[in-house]
Amino acid sequence: MMKKKHPLLSIIVPIYNGQKYIQRCIEGIEKNEDIELEIIIINDGSIDSSLEEINKILSKYNNIIFFNNSKNYGVSYSRNLGIKYATGDYIGFVDVDDEIEHNMFTKLVGCAIENQSDVVVCNYIEISENKKNIVNSKYKYKHTSLDQYNSLKNYLIDYISPAVWDKIYKKDIIKKIKFDEQFSIGEDILFCLEVFLNSTKVTFINESLYKYNQNNNSTMHNLSHFLFDFKKIFFSIPYNYEKILNKDYLEEYQYFKYEMITRGIHSISSMSNSKNKKIISDFLKVYYDKKIFREICRNKYFSKKIKLEIFILKNFGINVHIFLIPIYKKFRNLTRMVH
Repeated sequence: MMKKKHPLLSIIVPIYNGQKYIQRCIEGIEKNEDIELEIIIINDGSIDSSLEEINKILSKYNNIIFFNNSKNYGVSYSRNLGIKYATGDYIGFVDVDDEIEHNMFTKLVGCAIENQSDVVVCNYIEISENKKNIVNSKYKYKHTSLDQYNSLKNYLIDYISPAVWDKIYKKDIIKKIKFDEQFSIGEDILFCLEVFLNSTKVTFINESLYKYNQNNNSTMHNLSHFLFDFKKIFFSIPYNYEKILNKDYLEEYQYFKYEMITRGIHSISSMSNSKNKKIISDFLKVYYDKKIFREICRNKYFSKKIKLEIFILKNFGINVHIFLIPIYKKFRNLTRMVH
């Protein structure tokens, strides 16, 4: 019997009601990569035809590990399960409704090996569901490497993306790190915080290798109580980490804390339309805190644009903020358009 090759990379793909994306996602990984890899698929209690689509894929490839959750436990549970059973030297994540560029993971793993890096980060583009709006990630990376202090500092001030799918990780680094299963939104923010707290070298690739397809049915694009998770994230940082951050990264950590408020405000505001102004207003009230807004306007790391938005919200109220949301959206998209 021929001995199965040890995979260099494990790619974790959680799936919940992703029937129409499964073939494109898995085939895209299988056909785009030139390294020995395994794909770990977790069907997280889907109630559509995802299981049938997965079975079709399983019959075509022998490098897939499959788990079928008995109910919907959430993406954090599924990713934790994938990490537990991953056998590759490196680990990556792909959301089923997204796509990757040719040789994305081959490039990232090659870079990790060449630079002896714990984490490698690439850029990405965002694609609206109707494909009419394609924008660059707001993150601007250079081909460079950073040590632990500088990578964590840059992460805290949002110079490094908090997503998990635009990176690969040395398995030895993340095998003891878990996604917090109490969160449905922002779980990757705390996960990446722990990653950078435990990584000695992080390398960046200035290429957009991941396509983040915005799914209007995802949790991030629906008004629900999950959007209040951003306000809870700061208070969930382990005490031992908080001591380190307050000691060595005080200003950066304060920015990280208050940015959870602006993330919540922007996430809610992005779903505003002419028919839901009342519920948008009610959701924004959860984040409305003049004391916090003052701290945001004082913090050196917030951009002038964000400070202006928060200043207007603080001094003129929620209704004026809602009125100006279309202008804020248009400006953000114009500055990030793909040319």
